[in-house]
Amino acid sequence: MKKFGILILFIVGTCPLFAQQYFGVRGGYAISGVNFNPYRQETTISGVDFGLACKLYTGRYMGMQAELNMVQKGYEARDTTYAASAIELPAMAQGHLKFGAFRAFINAGFYMSYLLKEDTKYENSSGISVTESYTFQDRDNRFEYGVIGGGGLGLEFSRFELQGEFRYQYGMNFWIKPRYQDEQTVFSNSTHMVFSLSLFYRIGSAKQPAPISQN
Repeated sequence: MKKFGILILFIVGTCPLFAQQYFGVRGGYAISGVNFNPYRQETTISGVDFGLACKLYTGRYMGMQAELNMVQKGYEARDTTYAASAIELPAMAQGHLKFGAFRAFINAGFYMSYLLKEDTKYENSSGISVTESYTFQDRDNRFEYGVIGGGGLGLEFSRFELQGEFRYQYGMNFWIKPRYQDEQTVFSNSTHMVFSLSLFYRIGSAKQPAPISQN
């Protein structure tokens, strides 16, 4: 967790080093699940995904974006919902094309997250919904990392930019450590889809960074 915090401070601290910076807030609707292999029946759950964002335009067609988010993720299996809250740090390269006040973009990068808490929800024999706090065990991978891909459209007005985005995330390590899956090896990669809106405020100059001289 200490290394995770140091990386957050490093990325946030480097934001002011670029000519054109945007800082903002974001929030969205998330659909998450876990893919088990061998297959076991499970369904997705919905939640929220929100936080702070820093965006940098480093060239006419390129930029980068880093965020610090609180996310809800998990899955439902055997009539029980496993809903976790996590702190997440995505970092993405951004390719963009501007036409008038609009900017179309695609994002690609990676993320790291750390599970803070998890609740289990189910109906008891009387049909009453019960929510219990889950105690993490050795089998649980609280630290997760994976890849991100997505895209969207931004609208600039004055010093602001409103950005709508669809994002897909895939966990590269396992939600539950394989050796703890009963008597067989079971792989469990998480998925996370987000539909979000972000509002950015420009701190630096409105001009794009000048190209490097060849002389």
